[in-house]
Amino acid sequence: MLIFTVYDDTKQQAEALAATLKSALGQAPASSFVVSSVATPEIKQARGISRCPAILKNGVVLWEGSCPSEAQALQWVEDSSAQRDQVEGVLGRFGYEESNPIPADGNWYCRRLRCPGGHPYFYQRLGSCGTSLDGHIVDRLHLLCFGRESQVILYFDMYHQGNSALAPEGMSLDSEPSGRGTTRGIIADFPDGLKEQERS
Repeated sequence: MLIFTVYDDTKQQAEALAATLKSALGQAPASSFVVSSVATPEIKQARGISRCPAILKNGVVLWEGSCPSEAQALQWVEDSSAQRDQVEGVLGRFGYEESNPIPADGNWYCRRLRCPGGHPYFYQRLGSCGTSLDGHIVDRLHLLCFGRESQVILYFDMYHQGNSALAPEGMSLDSEPSGRGTTRGIIADFPDGLKEQERS
């Protein structure tokens, strides 16, 4: 499921852009939803938005500063509905090296990832660190399993097509999204600080 969140300076502007997206998504082959909201200073800071209008796809900033065409919006959905297990032409250990990032939405993937002991992970995004072979931004995520015995840094291409069905060496993917975390940024007092963010 794809959730597009549209932010703009006024409710009317956000709803107008949301209507453009909805029109395109009505032709899309994937399950998609569009919601709109006013971009208050607090929301901009929390969501990592620098310019309006802004569109987030499953919590990740996808577009800022102008209105995309219906053709562009439809292309986003078509790209996201096609699964790619690995970025083409990469080298290095899958997920463990910047040169071979995991093509997946970080939230979707990390909530389903399991450590060698079978535990879900807490996770947070440490920031961007370069570009993938396909030209997309590569992000670093810090993961700590619920049992506290497994801690790792993984690299993600969150703008690639679909969500990979592969797991990094020694790990596994589960159908149940039990992990907890965020791709919005670093959490103070990680992982205990996640509780404070979830309450806010």
